[in-house]
This record gives sequence, structure tokens and C-alpha cells, in this order.
Amino acid sequence: MNFLPRKRGILPDNVFLAQDAYVDPNDLSLDLSWMTNYKVDSLSFFTVTIDWNMLGFIQPLLDLNPNNVELTFMISQLCFNYVGQRFQGETLEVAENFQQILSDDLHNYYVNEQSQLRYSGRRYGVSGQVKPCKKNNNCVFLKKGWFNCKKCRLQKCLAVGMKIDGFQFGRDPERVPRVISHFQSKIPPTMDTFLGKPNFIVYCAPADYQKYTPKVIIDVQFLIDKAEEVLVKGSATPVNIVNPLEKLALGLQHIRNQVKKGPVKLIRRIGKEEAFALFEDEMLKAAKFLTYFDEFQQLPQQLQFDMLRGIWRVWTRLDKLAVTAAGRRQMACGNSQIMAHLNKDLVLCDFTKLEIDLSWCTNYTLDQLQFFSTKDEGNRAQEAIQLMLDLQPTDVELAFMMCQLSFHYIGKRYQGVILEIADRFQEVLSNHLHDYFVNRMNMPQYSKRVAQMMKINNHIQTDIILERSSQELLRIFDVYYADYSRPDVFRWI
Repeated sequence: MNFLPRKRGILPDNVFLAQDAYVDPNDLSLDLSWMTNYKVDSLSFFTVTIDWNMLGFIQPLLDLNPNNVELTFMISQLCFNYVGQRFQGETLEVAENFQQILSDDLHNYYVNEQSQLRYSGRRYGVSGQVKPCKKNNNCVFLKKGWFNCKKCRLQKCLAVGMKIDGFQFGRDPERVPRVISHFQSKIPPTMDTFLGKPNFIVYCAPADYQKYTPKVIIDVQFLIDKAEEVLVKGSATPVNIVNPLEKLALGLQHIRNQVKKGPVKLIRRIGKEEAFALFEDEMLKAAKFLTYFDEFQQLPQQLQFDMLRGIWRVWTRLDKLAVTAAGRRQMACGNSQIMAHLNKDLVLCDFTKLEIDLSWCTNYTLDQLQFFSTKDEGNRAQEAIQLMLDLQPTDVELAFMMCQLSFHYIGKRYQGVILEIADRFQEVLSNHLHDYFVNRMNMPQYSKRVAQMMKINNHIQTDIILERSSQELLRIFDVYYADYSRPDVFRWI
């Protein structure tokens, strides 16, 4: 509003234009009696001294002489950058997205409409994004005209008469991009590009490339229907217990009481059938456990299942960890073995003698897939089991750990309404855990016990993060040719 009249010589340096009116700061009277009892001179103590020359911002605009497109970009970039830095969060993400879109449009404007392939100097004039001088614009010029400070170098050039609008654009021949594109097409592809496999596993890939396996979609709707049916039916036995944690602990006991008494069943091989048997048992047990939580049962049916699809894999980790720790306390499980409840059997898995068949989902062997696994995965599993052995949680404590781990995970994963519900559930259960320790266990000083419980949960959350990164690499490199009809239920990420 001010630089155009000044450029045309109709506006003096000490006069400003605002809303079609001329303002002379030297002949201006400010009346603030409508908002304060202090005079303008008294309020000057709290204000920064105003440079009525707009801190020298008008002169750079005169030198730049932006057109309407550039001025529009400058206004938009200034507004979106300010509002993003001020409000942060989702507003910052939206503002940065808008700035990226406008930057791309400005690039297309310079290159396609203005034929200015080298517009960085003018882009600086538009955005003004340059680091300030660290020596208050008093840098020492080095030999042969070399400057370490970009701002002082630019100011030196402007002082001797350089103008941004005097830059020469369009000097590069238009055929240069076509030559570069033609040259790139002559470069032979790398081995990983040619074979379609990453270079670090290409030499250990299956030898017979003619046996290409197309994508296979595995229908898991039957399992989802069973889980939804469990949630709809609710708990098997009505239980009238005031403390929800004690009711959940009783539900956990009911689930484990279904296991038949007898010898432990040894699992020697895991293939497709065994894997889906484990999936089905894990999801249904997690669903049954949640039916004993009245607050969860009051949610809409669809919301219950949305939460279950993120809970069951996390809930299963802690359940297997507790069963394995109990087996080791009873000397029924070795260091390289884990225990679990499968259907109505207590099963034992020895990793040193276990055969894993992955031919139903990938062409790679288990040894080849070890590249994507974390090196200390086995050590971390042993550490978690030892922590559980040291804690020896009661059923109420274990029920709280399962709920805290599950609700914290799905809240962080899904955000929104689920995050609000998960936070509310955790707060309710924390209050009931306090009541359990103080009134039932007569343990007013229970902070150390809770710290041990949270250490185990945090350990599992770290394992999930590590596994998530490995799963993402497997997905990027398309290692598996099998996928699920509902990947949101069976995928960590």
C-alpha cells in the first residue's frame, strides 16, 4: 500500500498511507482515553521504539518491485508461517502444507510462464529468508572479495548499485532439460532396479525367478465375525463386583480355567494352520477379557470392535509373558522356551527345535528374513520374562497392566475419540488400583510396585516400536506376497 505511491513519487518518506488516508507521524495525535488512563508518553516505557520508516522494509520493496503474483505469494507465506508458528499442532501442519503448495506454484510460474530457470535471487527478494548477520552487519571482508556472511555480501552488492530486478533470466538454453533427460535415459539401471529387489538381499533371493508368486489375499472375515459375536454376547457369567479391576481379574481367571489339566503339549512346527489357530485364540481371548469391563461394554458395538482390532496383539504379548513367567517359576519351562494357552491346551514352544514354515506368505526363508529383525530381540525377551518373575503380579495387578498397556497403545495409535476414551479408562482403572492397594492389600506405599509394573509395560512398548520399524521395511520391500482381507486388524502399523 505504501511502496507503490512512493515509487511514483506521490508519497513523501515521512508519510504513510492507510485505508485511503495519509498519516504523518510527526503531526499525529493519539487519543487513548477510551481504553486507558495513562498518556501516550507514559505508555512509551512499555513499548519498543517505533521506526516510522517501517524498519527499512519499504526500500527493499521498492528495489524488488514485485508483480501481483509475487506479492500474493509474499502475503500468503507471511500469514501461513506466522499462524503455524503461533498455534502449532494441526494448524502448523496445514500451514506448512499450504506453503509447500504455493512454493510449487511459484516455481511453475517462474519456470513455465516467466522462463526464469534461475530465480533464487528473486525468490530471496520475495521471501526475505536469509540468516541475520552474527556481527550486527559489521563483518570483516576477506581477501579477493570473499564474505562468509551472506547478508553482508548482499548488502555490499546492493550498496554498489545491484538491483534484484536487474537479474538476467532465461539465459540457459531451453534444450538443456531435454539433453539431461536424454542422457539419464542412457544410464543402465542398477541390479536392484533391473531385478526389482533391494540390493542387499538380491543375491540371497530365491534362485528361480520364473516362479513368481502373485499376491494372495487371505480371507479373515470369519475370525472377525467370531470376535464381534463374543463382544455382543458379553461376559459368560454375570459378576457383581464394585471394583472393575477385581472383575477383570475374575474374568482372566475364567479364561484360564478353561485350559485342560494334563501334560503340556509341545509345538514342533508352525505353519499357516498353526498361525491362524494362534490368531483366532488370541483375538477371542482378548475379546472375552474386555467383556468383563463394564465401561467398555457401554460403548457402541462398532467402537468396541475398532478398539479390539488394535488391542488384541498388544494384550497377547503381556498374556504370553505372564504364562511363560508362571511356567518358569514352576520349573516347567526352560530359558529358550515360551508357554501359552492355545484353545484349551497349555502349549510349550522350544525355539531351538521349532520349525517355522513361511512358504504360505513369502518366497524367502527364515534365515534370509533375519536381516530385518533386531539383533537383541532374544535378549530383550529374556529381560521381560525376568522382570515378570521379579514382580510376580497378582491377578488384579496383571489385569491393570493389560488394560494400561492396551488402552495406552490404541490411544496413541488411533488418536481422536479413541484417545479420549482410552485416557478416561486409564484414569478410572488407576483410581481403582489405588483403592485395591490401600483398602484390600493395606499397602499405602505402593509406588515402587507400580513402578515395576510400568517398567514391564514400557519394555513391551519399546519392543512394539522396534518391531514396527522392521514390519515397515518388510512392507516397503514387498517381502510378503500374502496379505489379509482386513489388513487393519492384522498389521502393526
